[in-house]
Amino acid sequence: MDHNDAVTTPPEPIVSQDAIDKVLALIALATSTTSVPQKPQYEGSWRRTADFIEAHRNKPLWAAIGLGSALVLLALVQDWLPAGTALPTALAIGILWQICGILILLSQIVLSLPILYQAKKFPFKFFITLVGDSTTSDLAFIQQLQACESAAVRYVTKHYQYHRMALEKRGAILTGNIDKLGIFPMLAAATLLWGDLSKHALSDWAHFLVPVILIFHALNLYSFGLQQRMDRIIASLEFSVASNKP
Repeated sequence: MDHNDAVTTPPEPIVSQDAIDKVLALIALATSTTSVPQKPQYEGSWRRTADFIEAHRNKPLWAAIGLGSALVLLALVQDWLPAGTALPTALAIGILWQICGILILLSQIVLSLPILYQAKKFPFKFFITLVGDSTTSDLAFIQQLQACESAAVRYVTKHYQYHRMALEKRGAILTGNIDKLGIFPMLAAATLLWGDLSKHALSDWAHFLVPVILIFHALNLYSFGLQQRMDRIIASLEFSVASNKP
């Protein structure tokens, strides 16, 4: 057999699957742990009020999502309901949905009052506290990344950034960027859209598109918190990559 016909040895892989799995396991551990609570340290009666609101603040949100889903279901089955029952039912559900929205807004306002007081008295204390808490919380993750192969960390960082941008783009396609639109402008636009669609020739079903839009906005708002957590992971990955450069 000629020497030139000998089978060449395949090159060593740049990144091993075991090293990639190790980095992914660290990311899974970092994202599964409870993140640093981004809220001020309430005192006295504010502490009890804040604890009560924090314990019950998700109930109006889930109730609003359920009522919005009920409106969508009602719009789909209104042709099979007895005459004159769809509109009163929709109005009752709409009133309950608005009450839930008011409760959500009031809870945010009450929780924001101590923040405004602290911001006036100590403008940068809350910000410095957040930075200190986040750096301390992510320090263990950074140290664990230092023990991983630098090529694997770089490889996973690129893919993590890609999926982070893909998550934001999917939400933007449905409802737009929630951080650019804002919650209150979105609610105002939904109210105006409801009024305009109610006057349309197809108002029997067209105005029920508004709850669907609001549900997508609620899901997009939930994903915004995930995106913030992913940004912190990306910052830690990028720091690890930069610190391993010669």
